Amino acid sequence: MAEQQGEVCYKITIQGIVQGVGFRPFVYREAKKFGIRGTVKNVAGEVRISAAADSFLDFTDFIETIKKNKPAGSFIESIAIEPIELFTANDFIIVESMESENPQSELSFFSPDLALCDNCRAEIFDDNNIRRKRHYFNNCPVCGPRFSALKAFPYDRVNTSMNVFPMCDDCSTEYKTPDNIRFHAETICCNHCGPELFYKRADNIYRGSEAFDEAVKDLHNGDIVAIKGIGGYHLACSPYDAETVRRLRLLKGREKKPFAVMFRDTSDISKICEITPEEETLLISPARPIILLKMKNNPFAREVLNEADGRCGCFLPYTPLQALLLAEIPCLIMTSANRSSSPIIKDESAIFEFSNGNINVLYHNREIVRTIEDSVLQVVSHKLRFIRRARGYTPLPVFLENTGGHSSSLLCAGSDLKSAFGLLKNNVFTLSQYIGDLENAEVFGQYEGEISDFENLFAIQPEAVICDAHPRYFSSEFAKKFAYERNLPLVKVFHHHAHIASVMAEHRLSKVLGVAFDGSGYGEDGNIWGGEFLLCEEDNCRRLGHLKYAKILGSDSASEDAAKTAMCYLYGLGITPDMSIIKSALDHNINTFLTSSMGRLFDAVASVLGICQINGCESECAVRLQYAAEYEAKYGVTPVNMSFTSTANIGNGTHIWDYSDIFQKCLAKPQGAALGFHIAVCDMIEQMCIQMRGEENIQDVALSGGVFQNAFLLEMVIKRLAALGFSVFTNEKVPPNDGGLALGQAYIGIRRYGV
Repeated sequence: MAEQQGEVCYKITIQGIVQGVGFRPFVYREAKKFGIRGTVKNVAGEVRISAAADSFLDFTDFIETIKKNKPAGSFIESIAIEPIELFTANDFIIVESMESENPQSELSFFSPDLALCDNCRAEIFDDNNIRRKRHYFNNCPVCGPRFSALKAFPYDRVNTSMNVFPMCDDCSTEYKTPDNIRFHAETICCNHCGPELFYKRADNIYRGSEAFDEAVKDLHNGDIVAIKGIGGYHLACSPYDAETVRRLRLLKGREKKPFAVMFRDTSDISKICEITPEEETLLISPARPIILLKMKNNPFAREVLNEADGRCGCFLPYTPLQALLLAEIPCLIMTSANRSSSPIIKDESAIFEFSNGNINVLYHNREIVRTIEDSVLQVVSHKLRFIRRARGYTPLPVFLENTGGHSSSLLCAGSDLKSAFGLLKNNVFTLSQYIGDLENAEVFGQYEGEISDFENLFAIQPEAVICDAHPRYFSSEFAKKFAYERNLPLVKVFHHHAHIASVMAEHRLSKVLGVAFDGSGYGEDGNIWGGEFLLCEEDNCRRLGHLKYAKILGSDSASEDAAKTAMCYLYGLGITPDMSIIKSALDHNINTFLTSSMGRLFDAVASVLGICQINGCESECAVRLQYAAEYEAKYGVTPVNMSFTSTANIGNGTHIWDYSDIFQKCLAKPQGAALGFHIAVCDMIEQMCIQMRGEENIQDVALSGGVFQNAFLLEMVIKRLAALGFSVFTNEKVPPNDGGLALGQAYIGIRRYGV
């Protein structure tokens, strides 16, 4: 902008996370400081300002303060400034929002749901604050439900689930008063207006403070209570009552998977778990995710973690109701209200049917527009690592670069397990919340509904569809049907290529040596891959090496029955324990498949070592093997010396990594074998990277796939490779598991289809 003399007028368009975070009130206050006259309004998913200033300097100072002092929780992707004709204005005002004139040409961003802020928390415990003491729905412009309450853009009360609640006179005054913290707070309410709290026990229904007190009493008495949150219901109970926790497991059909625990504050967590500064920052962040923390001691009933007590999923209250409950009860199991593998329940009719009179329900009458699970993270090598990306993070965008000038709107279907789809518009990728496993019909129905919801909300009409190359994935079948019905191109991407491409997308890389380790994924030769070394450049991928193929029995049950998988590995190595039925099936290729999966190898090793025989919950064997290795490392156990050996495939030059020595060393179940196995995996990665650096002249390494949720292995690999001069890149904005696959599909899809 060239400097001008005298009065200037400009139109300013700001894109990013600028709705639902108090951005318009912030702009209003800054405009008043600098004597700016004009208007600010929401238009679709952006903020537009018409600004008249007495001098160019006043205007530039105004713009700079917007950039530097933007509200917490906001994010500015772009600020477009264009001069307009001089207009007359005596003041600066917030004007009525409007829909976009051309929504398909614009980008829409929005805030995720934000945890209760410190100011609002203080109000609900303030005896002198009549309107907000014990206010179960307290919020302000920087906290409260956002994405789960949004029905349409622009973000105004009329477009949220608060639209049915008229403001009382006091709230209306606050909403209209520029100096008030709730100036234009769209979800404003207090004890005199807004949603109400209810408690259903059998045929009795309590309201307000009586509802709260009765729920607290029942929780103290060892009952399970369903509690309505921001993105769905939780089932809550004491983690110290073994019988209650057993009943909770029966209710959910959740036999083994550990439960997360919500604590009053970080000081209570620190009595049970270790907390690093990075972990504490995440725990108290506005996202309030569940963080997997290393345990110092386990005071809970055995049924809470089911002896998998290397880690505990810990989180803090993020709604006023939760904060008030945890003030009465220091910690509670808080787990999704559903039958295992089904979607989280968000509606009263569904939770009453689910409870069937056997559990009591603490609920309110504010609609949850869309279900959102709690996010789950861990910290490895001082960096955030997603396991499940949902509340607090969805729908924050990921920005793609290096698209070679390509642009297009794409639907990326993701995967069947830990399903999450994504929409790409220009260079902005929006990943859906975690949805679940699509083999469940209810989850698949939610998946279809959420795609339609995202299309409408973010005004994206896909021009092509990207999906996994697996011919029988539910997500791939959906993508095929979607593309056919709309006459769109369909681009198929191989699973492990997409894993590595997700890292490339995050870090804006064009060429990497990819290490893709997971449980299973359809490979280019029709076999099941999962222990892969790949050379990825732009949208091209070449297989450089992999684990030796194993013939495994039972495609559907292979990921569950680790003992059977172990026998298949042993039989393939010429070691034949008593396994006549399995031997016959393998010899005659009855329901068998070939796999190079590192995930299945972890299962087999855990079984052979006697650590775990059945995956009672997903990856239980691998997790327990990890915890065993961490225990051995912590107490100085000497690792068993074992190794993978490499041979080159004469046909295509790929390196085949043999695991014979691993099983030979593990069969005796020696102490230190779990640690030795992890070291051997790390050694293999190191050797392959060194060799490929020489052969392919490549220094950048990308690690992805569900196996790299193993914090012990991931940290070891990162340290080793970094010490050798490699630049190591991992997933930080999406999960390394299949929940991040859609981002990799977008990276490849835009290069193959983009125009």
